[in-house]
Amino acid sequence: MNLRGDEARILCEILVAVVDTKEVLAEVRDKKSREWLDRLPFGIDVEEPDEDCLKAVVRFARATGDLSFLSEVDVRVIALTRSLEKSVHGLENIKGLPEQVKVKRACF
Repeated sequence: MNLRGDEARILCEILVAVVDTKEVLAEVRDKKSREWLDRLPFGIDVEEPDEDCLKAVVRFARATGDLSFLSEVDVRVIALTRSLEKSVHGLENIKGLPEQVKVKRACF
């Protein structure tokens, strides 16, 4: 992906911040991708999720059966997203655990 002048300008106008974990950035290993990241017209802030959010994400993923399909990096990125939401808006809009789905049995 190449950002052209107008695209880069518009992107910079709407961005508040770009945040990621150090583990994600460490996964970018090839030279071309590193150079692309270096040419972005904005920086990437490195942050870590708070411990409570990390535990909440693991608990939620375990309850849905998804934990074994997520890498540690995936879990940390989801937890960072939860941490950022918590710091900006609180956790009112975030479910602590998944809702139980009720399935009606068909009568034949």
